[in-house]
Amino acid sequence: MNAVHMASVAAAILIVGVAGLQVALALGAPLGAYAWGGRAVGVLPGRLRAGSALSALVLLALAALVLLRAGWVTPHPPTPVVWAVRIIVGLLALNTLGNVVSASPSERRVMAPITLALTALVGFVAIRGP
Repeated sequence: MNAVHMASVAAAILIVGVAGLQVALALGAPLGAYAWGGRAVGVLPGRLRAGSALSALVLLALAALVLLRAGWVTPHPPTPVVWAVRIIVGLLALNTLGNVVSASPSERRVMAPITLALTALVGFVAIRGP
């Protein structure tokens, strides 16, 4: 296993973890302070719970794209996958900035470091992938 493979697996594990948080939020876990700008400290309201459910699905798709980009499925990922992962890096960077400036201390202390690590890992895969 090379460095790109290791980075992609670490990123996928983190992404699946964040997807798990989103599933928990969608199911009514009182963890609202960790997502959506901390708008709901406990259980999320219905619209945000639906958003969390959708976010979980999107995150799982992102994890798959990162693994594809790292060459786990094919040694030469298709060009759309390469570009998609580059876009994901930019979105993760923006997400990190949002978490850093969030009104929610939980987002700043917990989610910002996670998304920063994801930005670095996925950025490495995007740059060094096959």
